[in-house]
Amino acid sequence: MRLFLVAIFGVFFADQFTKIIVRARMPHGAEIPILPVFSLTHVHNTGIAFGMFQERNVFFIALGICVTGFLIYYALTLLRTDRPSAIAMAVILGGACGNILDRIIYGHVTDFLDFYVGTHHWPVFNIADAAICVGAAFMVFQSFVEWRSVAPR
Repeated sequence: MRLFLVAIFGVFFADQFTKIIVRARMPHGAEIPILPVFSLTHVHNTGIAFGMFQERNVFFIALGICVTGFLIYYALTLLRTDRPSAIAMAVILGGACGNILDRIIYGHVTDFLDFYVGTHHWPVFNIADAAICVGAAFMVFQSFVEWRSVAPR
């Protein structure tokens, strides 16, 4: 249970800390080139992944709270049977809570990690988004490992 809580709060606080720094040090729209394929770019996102469905913040707050409640229940169930998946779920929860808090306080999510090749940009994202993707990818990977171990040969 301790690692589960550390994962949730670690992701949540890392996400919020980086967003606080971005909001305090970078004007909205500012870009700081770091590498030829990466910049810090301060943007606001009122939509969801990849900037889809903009301007539906209240809906996404309500949906996020409902989904988070389900994920907490599911993660606590996983803690009894599948600790690695429960920890992955905790990482997802930490990210989800970070983005929900942004929506409640600011009316948008602060994004700042901008990867690109030439003029082709991946949608700008944040630590919470990365945690959600990594946690979900681990859950998918884990399901394939489990499926393979029980598949007939």
